[in-house]
Amino acid sequence: MFQLYYRTTENTIQFDSLESLYLLPYLVRFGVRADCQLPWDDAVILEADRLSLFRDLLVEAFSSLARDCYVEPSVESRQKHSSRYQKISLNGKRYVVDYRSSRIGRLMFCLHQRITFWESIISEDGSIELGASGLQLES
Repeated sequence: MFQLYYRTTENTIQFDSLESLYLLPYLVRFGVRADCQLPWDDAVILEADRLSLFRDLLVEAFSSLARDCYVEPSVESRQKHSSRYQKISLNGKRYVVDYRSSRIGRLMFCLHQRITFWESIISEDGSIELGASGLQLES
């Protein structure tokens, strides 16, 4: 199975499998925009401009998902199952997502967490190793 991961100096973090598959077409665009070898069976170091490009890619993926799939949960549902929901904001828009029982909500929540993490790496002038495993490409 295709799996994205990133590595910091402290540890390696794997993307959720649904998140990895959802981001696959965006990674192709990233490779073109960043003019870098895509990390299908290896890893690539992202610094400065490439970190910003990847963050922009995550924002684009989140925005597309929100535009096409997000449905505001009913007040009744939020009151009955309040622990399922998390409020997140991106680009001035607020979303209430069910990150426990909804695949779309979970995906939006994960992407939001990645965007926040990437912004912290960018603000620290850091770098990160991005890689993937399990994708079989035919020649």
